[in-house]
Amino acid sequence: MTYRKEGSGATNLDLRGRGRVDVTSTSERSGRNTDLDLVDLRRSLGGLTQVEAARLLNVTANTWARWERGVLQLHPARTHQLHRLHQLVRQYGEGPFWGLGIDGVRSVIDGLSVPEALDAHGLDARGAPLRH
Repeated sequence: MTYRKEGSGATNLDLRGRGRVDVTSTSERSGRNTDLDLVDLRRSLGGLTQVEAARLLNVTANTWARWERGVLQLHPARTHQLHRLHQLVRQYGEGPFWGLGIDGVRSVIDGLSVPEALDAHGLDARGAPLRH
């Protein structure tokens, strides 16, 4: 058996004259698909579980877990949503933004401004319910 590395993440194996097999590593974290570390992002969202984080993007927990492990490549639209989520975490932290709940956060990821989402969900600027 011959083992020879050619290029980044690729390995060629010669299996005793049975032909070459190109093996591309998929064990790298999802940072390869995006410059975000999905485990860190999930933790910065208040320590969400994979199930809870997956609900934010309306995907299965298995999909989120595969993204974290780097086994499944992110679609460009999902990458955009994750970058938006990261931007919101940096801007708002765990303040009023998270009073929105899963549906409200999802609407902001999809393009609604935070003030618009707070208003649509009957919340004040601090994320508390409006008093009538």
